[in-house]
Amino acid sequence: MRYALAVIGCIMLLAGCRQEIENAPPPTYVLHQNRPNPFRDSTTVEYGIPYLGSGAAGPNVRLAVVDRFGRRQATIVTSVNHPAGMFTVSYHGIGLNGRKLEMGIYYIELQTYDLSLLDAADTEVAARIAIFKQ
Repeated sequence: MRYALAVIGCIMLLAGCRQEIENAPPPTYVLHQNRPNPFRDSTTVEYGIPYLGSGAAGPNVRLAVVDRFGRRQATIVTSVNHPAGMFTVSYHGIGLNGRKLEMGIYYIELQTYDLSLLDAADTEVAARIAIFKQ
């Protein structure tokens, strides 16, 4: 468990995000509306991963920003065997290309995926976000 949290911490550090475990796991996947919304520079997203049972590995989770056509524009969190619990992460509006996303409406999706099919993710929950011009 300590190793898994260290790996998640390293991923968050590399992605320019901050993540904290806040409390007990929810009964289902949860994605709260980001705060503030709309945002200019950064926003905070809270999400929850349920406990899958003793001996079960945690789910493979991706928290992604997608455009209105469902194309992934940014990845906020990618985690293999994600631990259960409620988490908070900061997102700074940076896209996959390393640049700020354009002003507009996007969606944050909490996705689970199979390691052998990284691009074939199942969306568990989604929330609408808006980015103001920088």
